[in-house]
Amino acid sequence: MAPEREHMELPLKVSNNISDFRLGINRKSFRDDPLLQKYKLGKSLDICKTLPNDPNFIYGRPNRARDGGVPGIMFWDSYRAKPQYKKAPKDFIKLNKRSAICGMANAKEMNYFRAANDFRVMPAVKPGYMKPILQRLPPGITFGKKTRPCTPMGDVVQNRFGTTWLAKTRENERLAKERKHEYYKMLTCPKNTRSAALGCRQPLLEDTPLWKMTKWNKVPPHISTFRSAESRERAVKYHQSDAIGRCGVHGHGVIESMGKTN
Repeated sequence: MAPEREHMELPLKVSNNISDFRLGINRKSFRDDPLLQKYKLGKSLDICKTLPNDPNFIYGRPNRARDGGVPGIMFWDSYRAKPQYKKAPKDFIKLNKRSAICGMANAKEMNYFRAANDFRVMPAVKPGYMKPILQRLPPGITFGKKTRPCTPMGDVVQNRFGTTWLAKTRENERLAKERKHEYYKMLTCPKNTRSAALGCRQPLLEDTPLWKMTKWNKVPPHISTFRSAESRERAVKYHQSDAIGRCGVHGHGVIESMGKTN
């Protein structure tokens, strides 16, 4: 069974005016070139030419050939095609062998022998093709060609293949325009440096818990230095925002100086 084909549909606005639909840029040659004309249902093709406005203009083609006029049509020369035979080239290998057998020793005698004897190269005969004979064939072998899958006549009559191609091409053009727009946007918009990014947004630091023995993990604290959980979260948030420029692993140290002092 052949796999089912997935077809795509065009928008209703495009499918109603499919005879005027064009892919890509609408150029002037679409109207002036007869080879680029599209067939319209119930209408004739345009001639793609502008007619002159001169009332004295004569249509047609001038006949500038001198064919003899009326006397020339009263008689004619009969033409008979002559058969052309292509002569095969001389077989110099055979000529040299025969001349050596006959005792020809110098160039003058060789010229006399070649003028008296004419040996031509025989046309090459193509060897016959012999099919290979299979000695041992598997028991489950099937001879012949595979069955061709059935033609989807419904899709062919409804022009589903052409519609699918047009829909895919429109989608590819849209994606290409989006990639082009993103590329130009990347060229025009400058990229932020690390200092500019830190000035706009402060990264959040992960809250690393302190080390505690395993047996004390489930024991709640007896003393709390904060009045409530909201005050503790607010203090931790302020500490994380200020820990970027402080010394130490967890940002508990003093603020780093911008340069060394003497």
